[in-house]
Amino acid sequence: MCRSDSGGGEFSVVSGAIHENWVDTSSTTGYDIAILTRDAPVKDAGPPPTLYAGNEERGRLLTFLGYGSRGIAGLLGSGDSGGSAWLKIDGRWVLAGVNSNGTANAEAGETSWFVRISGKRGWILEHVPTARFTD
Repeated sequence: MCRSDSGGGEFSVVSGAIHENWVDTSSTTGYDIAILTRDAPVKDAGPPPTLYAGNEERGRLLTFLGYGSRGIAGLLGSGDSGGSAWLKIDGRWVLAGVNSNGTANAEAGETSWFVRISGKRGWILEHVPTARFTD
């Protein structure tokens, strides 16, 4: 059972898919991604996000969202794994990455690793055929 921060209710995860190339080491952060299915749809968060399908993330400004205990402005901290990285493309926000790992100190000069959504398009569509990607 998990608690929803937005609505205050509880939900259960009924199924999940972990990427088949993921191994429990920091050397496989490019595959540290999972898809979880809840027991009920999310009703209070608007439409599902559009996922980034391009290949121009490098050098772009990303906006991170997380809920860790030590994150600061511009850095994710301990507990933020699974947090999102967003790009603004043509005036709209698209999901570009999922936080996988990091140096966990959340201080200037530290590093966070993200799984690129664009590189997992086929795998995501295999598990969520209705997922929406940018052109």
